[in-house]
Amino acid sequence: WNSEVIALLTKGSSIMSPKINLLADERIDAKLHNLLNRRLNNWMDSYINNLLGRVKNLEKISLVGTAKGLAFQLAESLGSLEVNDLICPIQSLSADERKTLTKNQVRFGACFIYVREILRQSSSRLLALLWIIFHQPSQLPSLPPSGRVSFRVKESICKDFYRVCGFWVVGNTAYRVDMVERFSKELRDLLRQNETILPSESICLLGVDPVRSMEIIRALGYRAAYKEKKIILIKNRSRKTSPRIGLKNLPRKGRLNFKSKKDSSLNHISSNNREDALFSNLKVLLEP
Repeated sequence: WNSEVIALLTKGSSIMSPKINLLADERIDAKLHNLLNRRLNNWMDSYINNLLGRVKNLEKISLVGTAKGLAFQLAESLGSLEVNDLICPIQSLSADERKTLTKNQVRFGACFIYVREILRQSSSRLLALLWIIFHQPSQLPSLPPSGRVSFRVKESICKDFYRVCGFWVVGNTAYRVDMVERFSKELRDLLRQNETILPSESICLLGVDPVRSMEIIRALGYRAAYKEKKIILIKNRSRKTSPRIGLKNLPRKGRLNFKSKKDSSLNHISSNNREDALFSNLKVLLEP
């Protein structure tokens, strides 16, 4: 108030609910103290809702089943998740459920699911401050620089901090998740068109030089080589580091093909027992 510090934020019951400690001496009576404290709490709640309302309201969206679980997990992760960390499979979402989540600024990518509002500078910085207040790290991390899609980070800093801010840490560089998605799409499109040389325009999406971009290309599950100042993509992807795990990444013995006309292994089974037979074959997927 009038450029003077009147209160401090401290750890509350959750990251989104910090406590306010009013800096007041004995000259302020209890009634005025409570009035000021209530006003500051109302202002703080309004400020958080204005910048992070979409994230806070994820759990309140009218959804059921898998979609409800996904919204809950995304809210608990403060608006940003790697696809590999999802408890609920995205494939089971209906078109209407996807539409509902999209209306609430949830974006579905090949590598990440995130709420778009956390990528705004003001929202990202508020999330960073709330995380620091709640977790109280021994070493204070640097806030994401304004207007940057990537920046250097200290390896000792918790990667979860930057994830909350909407960035993905690879090595000692943090990349904004929406730019990672755009870059990943560029790689997929190039390989689909049988192109192997990565254009400099694609690298510019990440805000790094070609040598540093090799690190994120490999982290996304692609193979590449740096020759004569050019990045050459190698078509077959590395399964171990693939950000997406689907049927095509399962071992061949674990694949079940129910559409093949040549496969008549189930033709002799009666219709009553066919369903049991199908589910018994799923045991193959659980084999080590």
